[in-house]
Amino acid sequence: MTDDEKILIRNIGYAGNEEQGTEIVVDHVSTRGTCECGHLDSGCVGLSIREKEAEIQILLTPEDALLLANRITRSANLVLETHEDLADPEREYKRHTQREKDEPED
Repeated sequence: MTDDEKILIRNIGYAGNEEQGTEIVVDHVSTRGTCECGHLDSGCVGLSIREKEAEIQILLTPEDALLLANRITRSANLVLETHEDLADPEREYKRHTQREKDEPED
């Protein structure tokens, strides 16, 4: 690797939990060089997960990173939906019938 192909790392996001001792870091990783086909290196997504003494670092293609982000978003939405108040049929019936009573008759 020449000086022109130095690895560039740009930190994009960080999430951590001091109580659990975990950190998640997302980076844009690229070089100043070109790929084998002669195009400029657009890079990839670096994902680091650290928990106390263990650390996992992986590089993802942009497509794989978007797929993973989508699945994480879906999972988080499912968890949040379980915490929402479920519809109360009796309350909805009373609200509906009250609305009918409040509407003026023709």
